[in-house]
Amino acid sequence: MSAIQALSGVTGDMGFTYPPGFDPALSPREVLHIQDRYLVEQLRLLNDKRASSESRKDALEWVAEPLVTDDDVPGLGLLSFQRCCLEAHGVDPSILQERVLRLVAPNRLAMLGYE
Repeated sequence: MSAIQALSGVTGDMGFTYPPGFDPALSPREVLHIQDRYLVEQLRLLNDKRASSESRKDALEWVAEPLVTDDDVPGLGLLSFQRCCLEAHGVDPSILQERVLRLVAPNRLAMLGYE
């Protein structure tokens, strides 16, 4: 189960059945903390030679996911690259995305539609 699937279960998006008395709601502060840690961890994975190639590929695909207009951001998952950048760090996701891809995967830019 991926971290995104795990968080979806915690927030109840997947119809997970919780034990009696368990409140699955996360506070806005907890969501920001999770977004912060997830962004940092995914970026760290990109340069971690000990991580599996599948993990690094997943992290790269997460960073390279297509960005949406500002009006559509609320519809993205809590752990989307764009929401993690905007909400947890106040960073322009298009700038961070381009810089990360140029540093980590310059040979993949053309394959992902970047010039």
